[in-house]
Formats: sequence, structure tokens, C-alpha cells
Amino acid sequence: MLVSNKSPRGSWTPEMVEKGGYPHFMLKEIHEQPKALKNALSLRPDICEQATGILNDSEEIYITGAGTSNHSGLAGRYMFTKLSTMKTQNIISSEFQELTGKILDDSYVVLAISQSGETLDTINAVKHAKRQGARVVSMTNVVDSTLSKISDYTIYTYAGPEYGLAATKTFLVQVACLALLSLHLSLMRGSLSNDEVNKLRNELFQTPLIVDKTIKRQDKVIRDIAYSYANKPSFLFLGRGISTATAMEGALKLKETAYVHAEAYPAGESKHGPIAIIEPGFPVIFVAPPDENYEKLVRNLSEVKTYQAKIISVVQENDSQVRGLSDDSISIPETEAIFTPITYVIPLQLFAYFVAFKRGYDPDRPRHLVKAITEP
Repeated sequence: MLVSNKSPRGSWTPEMVEKGGYPHFMLKEIHEQPKALKNALSLRPDICEQATGILNDSEEIYITGAGTSNHSGLAGRYMFTKLSTMKTQNIISSEFQELTGKILDDSYVVLAISQSGETLDTINAVKHAKRQGARVVSMTNVVDSTLSKISDYTIYTYAGPEYGLAATKTFLVQVACLALLSLHLSLMRGSLSNDEVNKLRNELFQTPLIVDKTIKRQDKVIRDIAYSYANKPSFLFLGRGISTATAMEGALKLKETAYVHAEAYPAGESKHGPIAIIEPGFPVIFVAPPDENYEKLVRNLSEVKTYQAKIISVVQENDSQVRGLSDDSISIPETEAIFTPITYVIPLQLFAYFVAFKRGYDPDRPRHLVKAITEP
């Protein structure tokens, strides 16, 4: 077994999990995300190289995780496929054994993601993969967790403690680490040049600053929008390409914290069923960065708008087209398209928090949920 990047930073003190003057841990941890991102992006190059060496020496990568970690894995699949041209699948942990059956062997690598490292569904997926000879690279926030002990190699995300049950820092640091891996893998496979990788890496290292600016500039805007929609019984979240992962994570946060029904779909699928639920005043949240899918997303938005939906959009700050079609919009500083899940999820986290707060719920303790799922 290879030596992973174990570090004393994995030891936490009680003082580290105090609220620090914030009304809830969730809000505190949202505000901690720029620092958590910096920690994640300081991952040593040799750690990335060893992990990507394992990933590259495979026929196909299977990413698996549950909940928020599954959404991180979906973003990772887009990055791995687009940047490194590596065959990559993302399979939710609870369905992993059924969907992979007996096709795995030592030519496959499983990349298992879990904040706690104790998620039973993910651990069972890894055990299934290892029984068939597949190698396992894991990504977790907890040193010496069960997942790290049964993996061939482990990457620690070093997000710091996350006391709120609705994971926020978890998503950002996992996507950041997956972005670093995708860049190393792209260089190793020759799918991108040194100059291209360096440019993207520089853009990735700007994301903590963008996240910080978004939180500081948009906090009140997002709160006001959230309060105006807090009584709505249902929401639809739409995105295209990698923004599908962002939309899914936003919908999950709203469900977890505010107990509001929310669905997320690839926007291109909206006309294949979900659009039937649209009626006047129904809120639809579009994740709309100016990437290669932008014009298609505008057409999806325009179609939804014809049915008098209330459109909330998350857009780049210089966007005028989507903003003009929206009832409400939230602006994000310019972000490299492939890294937008890191920055565009921030308004969705804050939106969920403020809706929960307005509805009188404690977002730190969603009912029926626990931090590490240990029961099937």
C-alpha cells in the first residue's frame, strides 16, 4: 500500500468547532470556504502525481460517493473526461455493486469520495471493487478513517471540521482536489500542454478569492431573494454540462436544510418531463455560466419563461442576456468554465441557508440525517 498524505493537521480541537459568533455552523462554514479551498489547493504535487499515476494506469476510472460526495464525483467526471480524455464513470455508492456487477478487475481504478470516510455505502462499494481486484484511490477529510484504511492510496482534503450536517466545505474542497487531479492527469496523458495546464492551474488558484468576493458582495442580495421565495413549496434547479452537478448540489442543500421539495435536472431534459410541473409563479433556478452550453441554456430558460415561471439565475457578473430574462439574479466574478462548480454553488448554499432560517428551521441539524451513514 502506498503512503498517503497523512498529517497532524487532521487533529482537531474542541475550539475549532465553535460557532465563532455566527448564528449557525452552516453559515460559519460557508464563510470558512475560502480558507478551506486554499488548504485543499495546497495539496503537494507529489501526492497528486502518485494518485494520478494510479488513475492513469487503468482502463477506466469509476468515481463513487454518496450525497454531496456523489455530486462532487459528477463534477469530477466532467473534468476528467473533458481535460484528460480519460474514460470515467460516476456511480452513486448505494448502486455501485449492482451497476458494476462482475466487470471490474485489476485494469480498473475506483476513486471513492467520502467526507467522513465512514459512509457505509461507499465502504461497501470499495470492498466490492477490491474483491474483484480493482485498485482504490480514496478522498476523505478524516485521517485514519475506515475508507482510508481499506484503500490503496488516500488523498486528504483538509477542509477542517464541518459541524453542520448539510455539507458545504465538503463539496468545494472535493471538487478542488478533483480539479487538481484532472490537471495532473491531463499533463501525464498529454491531453493538455504545459502552458494549458499552468493557465488552468492559475485560474483554479483564483477560486478562493472569487468565493470570498461572492460571499461578501452577494450575501444580502441572496438573503433578500431567499426570503421572497421562502414560502414556495417546490423548486426546479437546472444546469447544463458540469453545471448539472452544481444544480444537483443546490437542490440537495435546499431539501436538507429547509425541507422544501427540490429537483435538479440537466436543463436539456427539462422538456422531457419536468417542464410539465411549471405553472405561473413556479420558481426555477438556472446555473448559467458563460460556457460552451450557454446558448442552449438560454433557449431552455426562454422556453421555461413562456410558462410564466419565476426565474432565478446564477450568472457571471457581466452577463446581460440571462439577467434580462430573469426575475432575480445573483452575480459571480469571472471563473474558468470547468471550475464553476466551486464558485457558482456558493449562492445556492446561502440561498438554502436563508430559506431554512426564514422558515424557522435549524440548518445545522436537518431531521432524519446523520453525518456518517453507517446503516444500509
